[in-house]
Amino acid sequence: INTLAKGVGYVEFEYHYVGPWASIRLQDVLALLHGFGFVCYWLGKGKLWRITGCWHPAYEAHQWSNVGCVHTSQVEWYR
Repeated sequence: INTLAKGVGYVEFEYHYVGPWASIRLQDVLALLHGFGFVCYWLGKGKLWRITGCWHPAYEAHQWSNVGCVHTSQVEWYR
């Protein structure tokens, strides 16, 4: 976690139901990342869907998916 505060511009992770993820709430992870200045998106084939600030309880369903989070200092990536 301390690494995030040291200039990381992008974080990507898989969200699913295996191992520790089975008991981790996505909303908590997103809130933590947002506190470090990240905005997160569902990653699709050639598409992004914003999650940060657009939360829906159905997002807690532990389906295998990818999440990408960009730091707001990365203006060429962040919108």
